[in-house]
Amino acid sequence: MALVITIILIIVIVKYIRKKKYKELETTVLKELGFYNWTFIPYYDAYVTVKSRQSFEKYHNVNFFKDNKNMLAKAENIIRQKNEVASKLRMFLENNGYQSHSQYKRLKKQIDGVLKNTGVPGAFRIKVSYISSAGNLLDTKEITVGQYTIDRFKKDPSLLMSKGEYNKYIKEQQKEAVSKKQHDYYERVNKIIDYANANQDALVVKDSQKQLDSLMGQLFDRTVNSIKKIKKTDSEEWALIGDFIARIQSEIGKIVQTNQKIIAYYASPDFEKIKETCQYLINSQKEFNEYINEKVQSISQLFGTRVVRNETVNNDEYNYIRPYKKTITPFTAEVSAAVFASAENNPLEYIVKYFYPNKDLYPEQIQELY
Repeated sequence: MALVITIILIIVIVKYIRKKKYKELETTVLKELGFYNWTFIPYYDAYVTVKSRQSFEKYHNVNFFKDNKNMLAKAENIIRQKNEVASKLRMFLENNGYQSHSQYKRLKKQIDGVLKNTGVPGAFRIKVSYISSAGNLLDTKEITVGQYTIDRFKKDPSLLMSKGEYNKYIKEQQKEAVSKKQHDYYERVNKIIDYANANQDALVVKDSQKQLDSLMGQLFDRTVNSIKKIKKTDSEEWALIGDFIARIQSEIGKIVQTNQKIIAYYASPDFEKIKETCQYLINSQKEFNEYINEKVQSISQLFGTRVVRNETVNNDEYNYIRPYKKTITPFTAEVSAAVFASAENNPLEYIVKYFYPNKDLYPEQIQELY
């Protein structure tokens, strides 16, 4: 009897020691993994009960998310969490320092149980139970939802809609599509406006600004209000407006490019040579003009200043008619036709005769004239 009691005590002590060692190992590993326990990942994530065989057989993931639309995002989070946990546990099993521990097999069994709950890959699991009106459990089945299915529902929300919701969804989609197309066309117009604003100050060709203003006026008249009025994405008006915008854009581009070519030419070495040549000619002309002015001043000094004389005189008693004053140059001498003909043959002699009456100074005066 004493032997039996001893054996039982030994067994109890051994179990206690093993349990204590496992608890120590489990605590250490849970802390290392960042888990509180092994049950935080349940096998089933949602539970559904149906009351008829037909409902039970036809029930699938679409029914679940139609009835529980708020669960779609939650299901995605659960799948992501399961994948993260599974990845962490597999890495731990492949590389850890506890494999020689006496309680490692027990620990691994616990980890395998968690991996089973996460699934490969992670999945959102729904348990469907068929319970009769009397409360008896007649059947159960499991529905597994993966990330692929979640993505399909997110991409096409209409899969989870009722007929009324679907019709409303389609209208909203069409409205959004029209709004997006309008926005795209407004952006095309805005790009042309920005391009015109950026280049209008650089227009150097005459009437280019008027042409640009005219084209921009046409752009506003034919596009802004017309785009706003279109209510369907498949309307033929889109093509007409698009062609018109493209034509205006092309014509504005031609105006700007022509001006840019001219500006580029003005900045080129070839035009710089022309500028230098023109400047040389201007300087030469200026010098020539100064030379002519000097000669005019010299001649004026030789012949005296301009004079004004009474050309027409009226000798009436009361001076009702004023004389007309005619301005003549000091280079004018009134002579007969015969003298004029002789002066053409020997101009210098007659110049001296009529404008330099002091014959003693003739040689000096003629020399100055030369």
